[in-house]
Amino acid sequence: MTKDWFPTIDSGRCKKDCYICINFCPHKVYAKEKNITLVSKPDKCISGCNNCKKICPEKAISFISARQIDIDGMKIGINGLDDAFSKYPDNFDAAYEEIKKHNYIPKDIENKFREAVRMEFDR
Repeated sequence: MTKDWFPTIDSGRCKKDCYICINFCPHKVYAKEKNITLVSKPDKCISGCNNCKKICPEKAISFISARQIDIDGMKIGINGLDDAFSKYPDNFDAAYEEIKKHNYIPKDIENKFREAVRMEFDR
């Protein structure tokens, strides 16, 4: 599934003990996992709504053009996927490095993340 409207979180800005977006969103788009706030249900986000962005005290939430990939049943928004694939249509490693520049990838899922991106690249 691909959807063109959902939030992304800048993990460098997001405070680990802040639950404002999780408690605020009536659609349960956010969740806390291993002390990291995740966009766990992007498909529940209402197109055009950006109220969570407005209430985030750290300005960690943004809505940008991103595609989703599936990692173990969880939809993850990937920034810059299409641009990287266009820039490096015949070089997966270069495209992947470009994607890594624009996304926070937790170490414990990096291999699964790379595999999911690879599946999109090979389409």
